[in-house]
Amino acid sequence: MGKVLGMNSNSLRMLKSFFMFLVVSSFGACKSEPLSASRSSKEHDCETSEDCSSNFDGKSLPSYMVRANEIKSLLPMFLSERRIAGPANEISTAEGWEESASSIERHLRSMLDINDFSPSRELNAFVVNDESINASMNAFQQMKINTGILAKTSSVEMLAVLCHEIAHSARNHVVDWIDAVKDDPKIAPLYKKHMSSSIEYMEKNYDQNTKTYTHNRKAYARALEDLKALSKVLDPYDKRQEAEADAVGSMICAKAGMSPKVFAKAMAGLFSKMGSKEKKGKTGEDLEDGFEIFSSDTSALLSYLFSRSTHPSHDERKAQARSLVEAVSPYYASNAKHYEEWEEDYPKLKAKMSLLPLTSPPPKLTAKSGEELEIPEPGCIKR
Repeated sequence: MGKVLGMNSNSLRMLKSFFMFLVVSSFGACKSEPLSASRSSKEHDCETSEDCSSNFDGKSLPSYMVRANEIKSLLPMFLSERRIAGPANEISTAEGWEESASSIERHLRSMLDINDFSPSRELNAFVVNDESINASMNAFQQMKINTGILAKTSSVEMLAVLCHEIAHSARNHVVDWIDAVKDDPKIAPLYKKHMSSSIEYMEKNYDQNTKTYTHNRKAYARALEDLKALSKVLDPYDKRQEAEADAVGSMICAKAGMSPKVFAKAMAGLFSKMGSKEKKGKTGEDLEDGFEIFSSDTSALLSYLFSRSTHPSHDERKAQARSLVEAVSPYYASNAKHYEEWEEDYPKLKAKMSLLPLTSPPPKLTAKSGEELEIPEPGCIKR
């Protein structure tokens, strides 16, 4: 094994920042497949489309998913607003995408004016140059929308995503998550231990000067055991939040004028575009002693080495959306204009977006051998 240098104090702060403050609730995109132009909402027919196939029904879904008889327990949809202390994250919209971000933000604010929704929330939208099919909401009510999801979604699919992210805000999911990893007696000790072992591992095995990571199988296995122990209690918590965001998102979209049946079809079409959630290629557990990776992007390296399963499977989420159609129907406002306005505006927005640069290359991890390693996308690791 080559010589490795400990990380300096700035690097340690950056690592802690990655684990604690890059806290977002994301829609849950993983690896996406190349796609042609977006399909229209008319193509999302659950009675005929394979997009709606699933191995689950409402009764056989895992315990972290939302059942129809739980919908009323999710009222009110909007809880009293909570934000974490401190300055908001510095996010900027990609150059050229400012008009798109402003248009989406205008629609978000229009939806927040709906009766029964919280007038105290003011969401800000940012479009970032990222090819993954994903969007996220942080604890400062900042919604980050990737160019990749705008490029590949139909109007109903994109509105379903926006409703999902609004739901994360409405339910204070991110702040609750921070409280859980800090104070929950079952989660906090395991999270602290995982933080400590991961940072210690990176201190000893990442050379800040040469930007080189050198794999140590025995030490990595010990650090990974702490992550696996945490995952047993935190992954179900994460998945429940995502299931709630889907359920409440369906209710929010219903209030905006999108029927629950259309929402379910939109979710099916969207997950079809996302492709498989299965991680492919070599993982950290597959690496040999002394295997070297060159990367100045430490966040990408950490995502590769210490990823978790934070979202329900696509089949689970499609099945939940279908199983909740009847329960959500009482909240459907067929005369609401927001859905119609979005359906009218989004094609115009897409036409303008087609003239803009769509994506920037995703971060890469390159081994000394020249091999490129696959990095889990943010939706797969979430936090």
